[in-house]
Amino acid sequence: MKQEQAQRLFKAIQEIKPVVKDKKNPHFKNTYADINTMLEDVKPIMHANGLFIMQPIIDGCVISQIIDGETGEIIAASSLPINANLAAQAKGSEITYYRRYTLQSLLGLEAEDDDGTKATAPTPQPKKAVKDFDAMKKAVSEDPKLLTTIVAQYELSAVQLDDLQTLITK
Repeated sequence: MKQEQAQRLFKAIQEIKPVVKDKKNPHFKNTYADINTMLEDVKPIMHANGLFIMQPIIDGCVISQIIDGETGEIIAASSLPINANLAAQAKGSEITYYRRYTLQSLLGLEAEDDDGTKATAPTPQPKKAVKDFDAMKKAVSEDPKLLTTIVAQYELSAVQLDDLQTLITK
């Protein structure tokens, strides 16, 4: 990265406000920062400094890039690999999640850390037993993005997983 590019990026990052977790997941009662809101806040500041953001998927990875608007040069990037074994809707949710977190990491954006403790916990949490599969199916049919979280948190049989994946492909 050239000195002039670094100065413009530094100026842009100084202007960006901390990430606000403005959306609520009704099923799991947690909050999250909406990627579209983040981009609405960040893009004008980046553009004013001659920079722009691209978030392509390349070789199975979600990549967030900061590009110099004058030269087209990629001056910084952050990436995460996509899980190839997910159904299309769950993969879409994962891509959105990764776009949000690679952008947040790339720009060093401050945010409330509601899941950092879980990510660094020394022992993994056991998956929960499914108590009301009909309620779970209803929740997934109303909000297909929940499937990724459900798969991560609940012990599902192959039949249950197939039923849930079928709901989101309709």
